[in-house]
Amino acid sequence: MDRSPGGQCKICNHPQRVEIDKALVEGESLRIVAKRFDVSYSSVGRHKRNGHIAEQIAKAAKKKEIKQAKEVQAAILAQEAQEVTDAQTILDEVSRLKDRALTILDRAETEGTREACMALREVRGIVELLAKIQGQLSDAPTVNITLIENQFNDFRTAIIGVMCSDCQQRLTEHLRARVGR
Repeated sequence: MDRSPGGQCKICNHPQRVEIDKALVEGESLRIVAKRFDVSYSSVGRHKRNGHIAEQIAKAAKKKEIKQAKEVQAAILAQEAQEVTDAQTILDEVSRLKDRALTILDRAETEGTREACMALREVRGIVELLAKIQGQLSDAPTVNITLIENQFNDFRTAIIGVMCSDCQQRLTEHLRARVGR
């Protein structure tokens, strides 16, 4: 862009440059602007003709875009932080439920009641939910038959070991009825 001798636009370096640009953008005549701000008519004309106002507008727009981008980024980060907080709250609550269910299971096992079966089922459900929340278990299971059989046998042994004799008998009858289908 053309500048005055010495390479500097007198209007761009003027202390009231913003007001001069504003007056020119609002359509004020070059002559009135020059007189009001005590600058030469030719300097105002050169400033406008060489696009210095557009340069300043572009810089201001870029600064505004950067500011808006930073505001959007801050909002996104705040939302992500809230989601993490919410997820942690849910995880903490599920963990508390697991602890309570284990306490109930321990009491039911000690007393030898059939509530042990129900408490064990609740603990299993809560542990499964925790595993899903923590990404250790997906809804679409991958199948490894040998692993599943070994885990099932271990699980079956553990369940039968904590059940009262009445529950063991009912489970045996139920499994026989299902196999006989």
